[in-house]
Amino acid sequence: MNSLTGNRFWAILWKNTKEGIISGVLGGILGGLVYALIEAVILSFYKPTLLLTALAYYPLYGIRYGIVFGVIISLLYIFFPKRSKIKYLNEILFISIAIMPLGPQLSIILRRTSLNLGQLSITGIISYTLIFAILWFFYLLVIFFLKRLGKAIGLGWRKFGYIVYAFVTAILALLVISTSSSEGYFEPYNETDNVKVKDEPYVFLIIVDTLRHDWLSPYGYNINTPNIQNLCDDGILYQNMFSQCSWTRPSIASIMTSLYPSQHGVESFIDILNPNSKTLALSLRRAGYYTVGFCNNPHLLAANNFNIGFNYYKYLAPLELLPVDDNAPTLDFVNYLGRFAKRRFLQFYPEKAVKFYYHDAIDVTNKVIDWVSKNEDKKFFMFIHYMDPHGPYFKHPYNGEYYKPPTNWRESNYSPDTMEYAAGLYREDVEYLDKGIGVLFDYLKNQGIYDNSLIILTADHGEEFYDHKGATHGRTLYEEMTHVPLILKLPHSEKRGTVDKHLVQSVDIAPTAANFVGAEFFKDWQGKDIFSNGITNWSIAQLKKAGLRPTAIRNLKEKLYITYNTDKTLPPVGYYDIIKDPKEQHNLAADSSYRGKIKALEDTLNYLNSILSAKGTQAMQRELDSTTKERLKALGYIEG
Repeated sequence: MNSLTGNRFWAILWKNTKEGIISGVLGGILGGLVYALIEAVILSFYKPTLLLTALAYYPLYGIRYGIVFGVIISLLYIFFPKRSKIKYLNEILFISIAIMPLGPQLSIILRRTSLNLGQLSITGIISYTLIFAILWFFYLLVIFFLKRLGKAIGLGWRKFGYIVYAFVTAILALLVISTSSSEGYFEPYNETDNVKVKDEPYVFLIIVDTLRHDWLSPYGYNINTPNIQNLCDDGILYQNMFSQCSWTRPSIASIMTSLYPSQHGVESFIDILNPNSKTLALSLRRAGYYTVGFCNNPHLLAANNFNIGFNYYKYLAPLELLPVDDNAPTLDFVNYLGRFAKRRFLQFYPEKAVKFYYHDAIDVTNKVIDWVSKNEDKKFFMFIHYMDPHGPYFKHPYNGEYYKPPTNWRESNYSPDTMEYAAGLYREDVEYLDKGIGVLFDYLKNQGIYDNSLIILTADHGEEFYDHKGATHGRTLYEEMTHVPLILKLPHSEKRGTVDKHLVQSVDIAPTAANFVGAEFFKDWQGKDIFSNGITNWSIAQLKKAGLRPTAIRNLKEKLYITYNTDKTLPPVGYYDIIKDPKEQHNLAADSSYRGKIKALEDTLNYLNSILSAKGTQAMQRELDSTTKERLKALGYIEG
């Protein structure tokens, strides 16, 4: 110990730390690049932005672990003071740090295999060992070629590696600059097609995420939503509108395709729309409309095929403090840096918190107005997706105060005071949403567009505040989840002030809008034109859980809800008298006097399911990238 003191130790510490950084940065670059290549193959994302992201941020990964290893090696000299140098130290540092980013990714890859290799199983351990051995061999080959090529031009292998890094980064940067567009997804448009619909109205489909019907003034709730109330006064209020699911991805898929969840198959985080799906946007585009969409939820990405039929489709990504491609997946270390930057940012600007979750109603409206102001020559169909009042729920005016419900639904997570607080913030979000919608309608009126528009305002699903001992959404198919608002404002406010009490569904929206403007009514569509003489007798909602499909069927008098015991906190069968018990608080399934009615509803449901199963499309699947996981986690869809 005495032979390694004072200045000599600090000199060794500096030398090893410096060497660790130089080798570590190079290892981080290579490890990040290999990680990005694997991610690109898994996610079928073959644009250069993912690789450029790795080359831009993983040097920081190398710096971090290069310093750590450099310090550790220096401390070893305390115990082995006579060792002046560790042979092949730089090579070992380079390979070790290059392998490190791949650990979590290898775990995911092994679990995706047909053998379902677990990390702690014997087969899994053997597979890990074999893969790491292959990586070591590969990185040794990289070092070998760097040494050979570097020697040919008189450079050390690390210096030559940095030159290669700079060259590859420059090439990728040029590719990104030449191919990138921040404006979203585009499809070609023939301007002459617009002539076909010059006498038709503009069409707006406004879908509000997580909006309960009974929290709006048109439905009798004591809340300040004057702009939605004015839309209702100018249009038709549908009192019995029901969605086909209780969370965003399957519900909006049903709205767009007029198919039930079991038919379009988009029922999990990795299910995406079949590219051959017949959507409302596709129908209106074929009719001559310029179709444009603004989505605000990562479930609705173009990568999930929700852009089908749109000429222009823009995902409004939440704020990212690090420069990344909003449409590209990112990597674990980049997300780590983003979370770190976010925490520091919010220490100084807590009122900006909402921007890390979604674009609020005013922001979305401003982006819509900006687009309309530049495209007034087009007759368009516009899909607008507002995220307020989806959780987290925010205090208004923004001051950094918000409530993010726990991802799981254990009763212990929710007290009456907590639910009252959450509901109060939800109310404030709804009122803020109304202001944003009001700004949009004022602009459309000033531009002469509002009067000549078909405006459809609805929600994908509702929200629970302990109505059935739970919170948020996606867990059940009760009233608070599936009973959503629907307001239709016709051109020139025809039928203004009408209240319609017939049963209507989300799958009816696409057929109604298409028929109204004379567009194609696809034969696959399951919904009805609301304005036709046909009456909907039953509404069906479906929710896939644990490989089963809990289903609810209802009319205006009664409802049957079969959970198949996928949630032990819920009864396996629920039967409700809607007239006497509209909030579904009294389950009559155990009452023998209702067995006949329950059996009749079960038979009806089985018959309808048999019809539905014979129609529809086969969904595809897409693995969640790390960016989407982070955004879904922030919105409460994924635990973590």
